[in-house]
Amino acid sequence: MINQANKVNRIIALIQDGQEAVVRIPLAVTLPGEVEEFNEPEITVIETTATALTEEIFLEITLQQDTYYVVKETGLVNIATTVHQFTQLLPAAGSQPGHMVQLAVDPHFEEGWLAKVSKEEEKQLTILTGTCRLNAAFQLLAEEELVVEQTDTLTGKALTEPIKIETVHSHFTEVVDLSLPLILTETPDSKVQARAKFINQRAAAMCGWVKVEGEVLVTVSYQLAKRIIKRENYVYPLKKFFEHQTSNIEMDANVAGRTEILTCQLDPAGKGVLRGLLHLSGTLIKVQKIADELRSFTSDSYAPHHYKKHFELEEVVGVGSSQTLIEQEIFFGRKVKFVREPVAAEVRHLQHEIIHNKVIVRGTLHKELFAVEAKNSTVFVHDVQEKFVHFVDVPGAAPGMRAQIAARVEYVRVEVNPDQETARQVAIIEIRVKVLRRIKKDHQPPVKPPHDPWPKPPHYPTPPPAPEQRIYIVRSGDSVWKIAQKFGVSMEVIIAANNLQNPNLIYPGQKLIIPL
Repeated sequence: MINQANKVNRIIALIQDGQEAVVRIPLAVTLPGEVEEFNEPEITVIETTATALTEEIFLEITLQQDTYYVVKETGLVNIATTVHQFTQLLPAAGSQPGHMVQLAVDPHFEEGWLAKVSKEEEKQLTILTGTCRLNAAFQLLAEEELVVEQTDTLTGKALTEPIKIETVHSHFTEVVDLSLPLILTETPDSKVQARAKFINQRAAAMCGWVKVEGEVLVTVSYQLAKRIIKRENYVYPLKKFFEHQTSNIEMDANVAGRTEILTCQLDPAGKGVLRGLLHLSGTLIKVQKIADELRSFTSDSYAPHHYKKHFELEEVVGVGSSQTLIEQEIFFGRKVKFVREPVAAEVRHLQHEIIHNKVIVRGTLHKELFAVEAKNSTVFVHDVQEKFVHFVDVPGAAPGMRAQIAARVEYVRVEVNPDQETARQVAIIEIRVKVLRRIKKDHQPPVKPPHDPWPKPPHYPTPPPAPEQRIYIVRSGDSVWKIAQKFGVSMEVIIAANNLQNPNLIYPGQKLIIPL
């Protein structure tokens, strides 16, 4: 007999497939002057997004290429930094619009980079050409409803040990009005162009609220006299609280943001305001222990041919978090007064390796410093990239499992030393790791919901009679009066059935018996 009071519906991400692909991208970099020697370029993944289409996924990838070279005329070593953006369609068996795509990209430069001398407008240039190979691994996830039935009479194999799985409690979307003060270092001679992105984001579930933190990184570009293009970065810390009645501290929250700058209003002195919107979308996730029968069905299609003979999900093996401290001396090559704060810093190119009870995390801390020269007070950009390796303890982790890695810059500070040519920088990075293990479960055709239009097969047991009582789980904002109104019973019946000494003291998560 199925106890309806113990049936739990949750949304989980069922694994549809795990696939790999190799993408080769031709790249070209233009260097000033004639190059005498150059090293193999270094590549960093700045940003990747993937969208599921029918039998394909659409990739958008931004790479940063750093090339060290020696100018033949001067013999000096220079670095050229180039950002490449490209899109690619990849075949993905079973992919459908609406699927979630989890993507990992590992870039490598293939051998055979060539240098070719060219001339444009009487200027001698060197063009480097080569190929970048991207190893892309991705898996498709589809949200499905998971029905947990606490019963031992239905046909099916019960789990012998409890497992912990992530269930999607709910989704949330919010729009934040941005009004950002702007003070340019120089007077523009053209219209100001601005673009922004949300970095170092983090969300936390609270009782009845969701807290979102991060930084809005705005890149402003404008033209000076003699057609000189000026570019500056501005960082705006952000912290917002959004009401979400069913949120509680036992949940995990994920958030992502899409930022758009709509207008820039400046006075003649270069002071003004940037106006825009930050579109936030997030998910509240709950880790649930399950030791009962698992049945799965898709909420919007119940035809038997949609049911699979098996489904795959991922057990949460463990979660670990740790902080790593990065200290380094920075050499500017010229005397500087100070570095403008806050500093634009973010973690890029995260990679990991799972060993027993630990996860090795590798990444690059990228900082774009806007320093003010001591001699003439002009502002120049100094890029700093620092590679790091950190170990995070996750008991139970083992090779062959999968990990989700998130890294956030918690603190960064740059202090110019007395010599004014160097600076000491300190950064703290918070790394969070979640290790998962794939589980495949066989199952019979699922129990159909009450509104199923198809008749039950003859071998299904007769539905049990309605139980004499129901169980209701108290939510934030509930009262005994509201619950009584919801179920059409009197407050006295609920108070008596649950032996409530003080009916005003009920709390979220409490189970109440609702007599029929």
